[in-house]
Amino acid sequence: MTPGEVWEAARSRGYGVGIADHCGRGDFQLQSDESFDIYMRSLEDLPVWRAVELDLGNPGSVAPHRLARCDYLIGGVHSLPWGDGDGRLDFFDPKIEVDDPRPVIDRILEEIDRGARRYRFHILAHPGLLPLVLRDEAGGILDENWEAGLLALARRHGFALEISSRWELPGERLVEKARRLGIRFSLGSDGHSRERMCCLDYSLWMVKRCALETQQIYWPPNEKSLSVSKTTEPTGYVR
Repeated sequence: MTPGEVWEAARSRGYGVGIADHCGRGDFQLQSDESFDIYMRSLEDLPVWRAVELDLGNPGSVAPHRLARCDYLIGGVHSLPWGDGDGRLDFFDPKIEVDDPRPVIDRILEEIDRGARRYRFHILAHPGLLPLVLRDEAGGILDENWEAGLLALARRHGFALEISSRWELPGERLVEKARRLGIRFSLGSDGHSRERMCCLDYSLWMVKRCALETQQIYWPPNEKSLSVSKTTEPTGYVR
């Protein structure tokens, strides 16, 4: 979809929209100053918030003064430096094997901390996303100690937690803990397909489930000419 098509899809649902393409190493990402500049030009005539999702475990080489042109920054962990040399643990590689999940989740927190110090990002994407091989066991792996570590980082660095409708993350327990600590939230479709674009069913369901109020939702600082519905209901999400 073009940026204009994304904006039209959001407007048809009564949503304000931020567009955040991936930024890091890899051909599918914005990995250079030149590609970032082309991307920003594609958004300049649209009433959208301009953002990128930084690949915290695999950062690219876009200059900091260019990233400062964004209305906000998202940080996400999709892979980790792993093993010797240039080895990587790719969260989407089905061939990756992990003997012990503890070093993985510890390293995720380290990359979030390092990325927050380096980029001062505003939103943490899909908190709790794990490598494919570990996802079926996520309920036991992402225990209360991990949650405490994540929430401590959110409070220290001031970033919001995305409630991701694509990944249905984070779960209710973590959202409730974050709400009580005054941590803010962002609602994200993480739309990687036309069908998922602007689909916020899980996000809106969690807002109602945990009685999140308007002031607890992250809102970008720059005003845009957006026509946003004051009340939006989930469409058919049942839990």
